[in-house]
Amino acid sequence: MTQTGPSSSSATRPTFLRRAASFLKAHPILCLALLTPGIPEYLSGSSSPIGLLIAPPLFGLFLLANLGLYTAGVLLIREAKIRWNLGWASVLLLGLAYGIAEEGLALVTLFNPHAGPINPASAGHVLGVNWIWTSQILPFHALFSIALPLFLFELALPSLRGRPLLSPRGLRVTAALYLATIAILGVGLAVGQYWMGVPVLVGSLLAIGGLVGLARALPKDAFTFRPGPPRASPTALFGLGASTFPLVGLVALIPPYLGVPLVFSVLVAPAFAAGILYALLRTVGTEAAEPGWIAFAAGLLVPIAAFGFLFALRLPIGLPLVLGTDAVAFLFLRYLYRRYAPSPPTTRPAGRPVAA
Repeated sequence: MTQTGPSSSSATRPTFLRRAASFLKAHPILCLALLTPGIPEYLSGSSSPIGLLIAPPLFGLFLLANLGLYTAGVLLIREAKIRWNLGWASVLLLGLAYGIAEEGLALVTLFNPHAGPINPASAGHVLGVNWIWTSQILPFHALFSIALPLFLFELALPSLRGRPLLSPRGLRVTAALYLATIAILGVGLAVGQYWMGVPVLVGSLLAIGGLVGLARALPKDAFTFRPGPPRASPTALFGLGASTFPLVGLVALIPPYLGVPLVFSVLVAPAFAAGILYALLRTVGTEAAEPGWIAFAAGLLVPIAAFGFLFALRLPIGLPLVLGTDAVAFLFLRYLYRRYAPSPPTTRPAGRPVAA
């Protein structure tokens, strides 16, 4: 994802958003914590902010677990991106590895035949793995849990681009927190709900190790964007982003109910994800690309926020809190778009004609 810098059209006005940006610049890890688990959990309604009203202690426990998984995970991947000099293709691969660690080792939804939103009778549970659910949730985590928050973070705080956030000691502490969270959740679910078995556990660890190794081996410029200005307008890229979650996360639920063979059902979500990625590589361009990327990001978030809103309708008491979360996301994206929007051309008024 190619970035330049913010345009000079934004004057240094002491607005609320600028003060907030200054605060987050001084506390960058808090900024990442707002983006993730903020986007994949609280904006989507998967961990609804309504819990803060109806069950504060439980909400606190879920928040700690989400911070231990998402925030620690994205911090580790960001450090790997910088320290290993990785590109965005590698970030997506590390996001897939993260998805296996969270959904497989910690939450066990990849393996428990009774987990996930798909009918167990047609979930494609073969060799201990829910293959259809796996093909959907791993791209989701790679994009929404890892790549999107990291990209928005770099746009929001460009002065920190390429700079590690963790000291060597901080890196060790974060890794320990991340692994401890996975271990506690995984052992708890293994004892109380479902044990995946040693072969599946070993296979998961090998898959994670293979993805990490491949991510480290990929060249930084593995994604080749078409040079030049964007070929698509921000509106078109917003539409592409808005179609991503429905295509990757929802349309892929349909083939199992139509009797489509498992091997083809598993390929539906990755095929849509690959098509969207190809469209981005061909249209975004390398010059003045930030407005298009921000529009695409905004489109990505619209269906996610819509799901969170639908979940909130079950408990209207928490609807203002959910709408407030949506408003914060909207203001953040609006701030980024206006910051990186190209400056309008300045024209000098024509001078008076000289008297003869």
